[in-house]
Amino acid sequence: MQIDVSPDTIRFRLHVISVVSLIKVYCFKIDTHTSFPLAKALALLPIAMKSEVMKYRNIKDQVRSLVGKLMLRKALTEEGHSPQDLEDIQKDQFKRPYLNSEIDFNISHSESYVVLAIANTGKVGIDVEKIRPVDPERFRFWQNQHDAPNTSDEDRLHFFFKVWTKKEAVTKAVGRGIQIPFSEITIEHYLAKYQGEFWYLYPIDLDKEYESHVASSDRREIQISKLELKELIPQERP
Repeated sequence: MQIDVSPDTIRFRLHVISVVSLIKVYCFKIDTHTSFPLAKALALLPIAMKSEVMKYRNIKDQVRSLVGKLMLRKALTEEGHSPQDLEDIQKDQFKRPYLNSEIDFNISHSESYVVLAIANTGKVGIDVEKIRPVDPERFRFWQNQHDAPNTSDEDRLHFFFKVWTKKEAVTKAVGRGIQIPFSEITIEHYLAKYQGEFWYLYPIDLDKEYESHVASSDRREIQISKLELKELIPQERP
């Protein structure tokens, strides 16, 4: 009997028996019916991050950006980092934020939701999109994918954003964003392939009006936490 000891087979077997690592996903839904404590929240961030938030003219965009940074602050703290480590966040040549080689994170937001994925091994990307009407021409990026369901417009939109968030999460995990054409990413259920590399995909269940997915360079377990405002901004004691 001949045993297959090719490098690809060995890597696959090692991957299967290896300990599955964890991706932590944090979700926050912005309450549009109450005012957001912008000044109090900004006080928790380093100067550079405050400037990034205030570059937005629209208050809603400011809040989304701010919430993402507060979520990162909390996530890093739970990984054993100090809140002051936010000052060490840098951006690479593709404008992707990073802290160091030991941890990877990614943030996305759409309308009322802000989501963040963080892992201490490999690369991660996350995307969230509110389901909304789109130009039919945009459906062309389904090339080489499963055909869209030939049912109601609502089902087709859900399918569109399901595929969209999978591919967007991959581009964000790779770290090149919009420079990667969606047509170069192939999807087979919850596995994506780009330039010969495979990416694992995981759905994040928010609510029926949104689609969200995480992409990871390794097979992981997902831990999802839905945060409240009091978990991002310390509350004053009475």
